[in-house]
Amino acid sequence: ADCFELYYRPRNMLTARCVQLAIPRAHFSALETQKLRQDRWPRSAGREHSSFRVTGSAIAGVAASAVAVARRRRKKSRACLGLRRAVSSASEELELPELAVGTWAWGNRLLWQYSPDMDEDLRRSFDLCVDRGAFMFDTGDTYGTGDLDCRSEKLLGEFSKTLSSSSLPWPFPQKRLVLATKWAPQPWRLTRESLVEACRASVERMGRVDLGQLHWPPAFFHEAQLLDGLGDVYEQGLVRGIGLSNYGPVGLRRVVSRLRERGVPVATAQVQFSLLTESNDELVATCQDLGVRPIAYSPLCLGLLSGKYGEGSELPPPPRGWLFGSLLGNKELQNLLSLLGDIGQVRGKSVAQVAINWCVCKGAIPLVGMKNAKQAAENLGAIGWRLSDSEVSDLDAAAKRAPRTQPNPASADFTPWPPFCLLSDGRLLLLLLSCTFASLTFQ
Repeated sequence: ADCFELYYRPRNMLTARCVQLAIPRAHFSALETQKLRQDRWPRSAGREHSSFRVTGSAIAGVAASAVAVARRRRKKSRACLGLRRAVSSASEELELPELAVGTWAWGNRLLWQYSPDMDEDLRRSFDLCVDRGAFMFDTGDTYGTGDLDCRSEKLLGEFSKTLSSSSLPWPFPQKRLVLATKWAPQPWRLTRESLVEACRASVERMGRVDLGQLHWPPAFFHEAQLLDGLGDVYEQGLVRGIGLSNYGPVGLRRVVSRLRERGVPVATAQVQFSLLTESNDELVATCQDLGVRPIAYSPLCLGLLSGKYGEGSELPPPPRGWLFGSLLGNKELQNLLSLLGDIGQVRGKSVAQVAINWCVCKGAIPLVGMKNAKQAAENLGAIGWRLSDSEVSDLDAAAKRAPRTQPNPASADFTPWPPFCLLSDGRLLLLLLSCTFASLTFQ
């Protein structure tokens, strides 16, 4: 590249426009260029500091003169960093946002009542999220029911290809977009080659895969083969980073150690994570110890913590309606929802925004589903601010008394019973059965 591109966003990352600066390559000395390649990433203690990104042939940091410019701007505008570094390799770097978008609903008729008529709303949601800094989208090769198999991956492929600077108020580098998918350990997916083939199929549907993940621990005795395949897709350059899903601390340590032996870093660990799961702190501590970023899927517990549903209110269609109806009468759950509402009223936030921000304060990246632009805007309001320590403590105390409706592998490193893996999404049945059991236990 003839110049390094510097993207600078002032203090409020979610609403301010990004300023693009182009610094000619000739302006950098040999020493400064060397610092770029040595990954001299500027750091600052505290939450408010400059946000910048360099793209080009040397894409690992910022040269000394650019650092000085950013530091001067920090003193004047108290800029806010909105990007989080997750994993880096010798060639490139994968960055994750403060909030990510889950696409489980995109193609799922059974649980989320999807229809192809929703595609334009989904496209607008996609563009809005990218514009507001939520540039990571997570899917899976089992997302989509019946004839809509893999619909979620296909939609993400379509939306990312048509994303252009003309649809956004500022230039958006395609490289910054993070498309993540998960490959299910189906009973017929037994070898490392089968996982590589699954990755190639996802790339064909999506156009690219930035973060590839194993969907859950294999139910049969072929974990080693699939983990070897996960390392293969990284080494072959089919993905920019790899991650795990539904692994607890014991399994996570085992897998991270195995992959690191061959020089393959694990970037993320995705688990069910909300006020209604258990052992959240243990899971986050393990991830921090291993240098892995935790991703919190279902932070609103299928919508139970969204604030839309209460005693006597209209419930969503089954099977979510069955679950909500059995739990909303629980007194401790109502107390938790009331506390979320009280905190939100003081801060000018909704119940859902407070519940999502709690995940951020715990050190996780919330993975929030959204089906239209209104929902997207609502969920994006959950970031850019922080709950106080006392508010987090109060929520922790109230959550401990509420029913635990979500299984968390942090409490017991489990392997799904084989028949669950035969379903299009074994996680769904596991979640609903465990939620039903928990509701009966607490009644």
